[in-house]
Formats: sequence, structure tokens, C-alpha cells
Amino acid sequence: MTFTKAKMVTMLSMLILFFSFCVLFSSPANGQGPPSAYQVLQDYNLPAALLPQGVVRHSLNRTNGQFLVDLPGVCYINAWGFKIKYNPTMTAVISQNLLSDVDGVRVKYIWFWAKIISVFRYGDMIELRGKLFAQWFSINDFISSAQCNN
Repeated sequence: MTFTKAKMVTMLSMLILFFSFCVLFSSPANGQGPPSAYQVLQDYNLPAALLPQGVVRHSLNRTNGQFLVDLPGVCYINAWGFKIKYNPTMTAVISQNLLSDVDGVRVKYIWFWAKIISVFRYGDMIELRGKLFAQWFSINDFISSAQCNN
């Protein structure tokens, strides 16, 4: 197979064009990379401290709000007067001021572990809701993310 000068220029041009598109579409517009899981929460007017420190990966489908967060392992924290357990993978549907269909987060309520199913922000208050409980907290209780104490 012989390459003429014209074919080589065409192939080189296509190769340059391909790599240009790869760079263009893989780089975020602001040059800072994708937002962290904590920034995603803040983008939806929720406190970053809803998540513990140590998120290793997350994904967000902006079309349907599916939000997935991964930790290196099971994480227990003591926060807001409760013991909270985060599974290694947590999912929720995120929208403005709301995390619904939460899966992978439990709170020790009295003597049993209760699943948190939603988190709602109303003004300067945050509601954590489970099937058997609802608890309101001040937004000031969510200043910084807790560290796992496994």
C-alpha cells in the first residue's frame, strides 16, 4: 500500500482533528475538572457536610438527578446527636433543596438502625426523614464534614 503526499496530509489532518475533539470534549469548560460530590450538594443548595470526609468517586446524571457516591468502605460518624452509618455506595435522586430515594445511609434511632429516605432543606433548617422518624436540624449543624471513625 503506497501513500501519496495528499493521502498522508489528509490522514494527518484527520488525526489532528480527532485529537482536538478528544481534548475539547474531555476537558471541562472552566479547566478545574468536574465538581466534587460536596460541590454537587452545594450546587443544589444542600450542605456539603451531609457527606463524610473521604468520598473517592461520585457521579451525577443531570437529566434525572441520579446521584451516586462511593466511599472507601463502610463509614460510621457521630453527628447531630446520632450515630450514622454510610455504606460504601450511596445513591439518591438530587434536586434543588432535596435528596430523595436515599439508599445506603442509616441512623441509629433509639436502639435500631433506621434508613434515611430523604433530606430536605427548608430555609435554614434541614430535615432528615426515615420511614419511622423525621428530625429537623439547623443548617449551622452542617458546617464541616465529619471524619469516619470505624
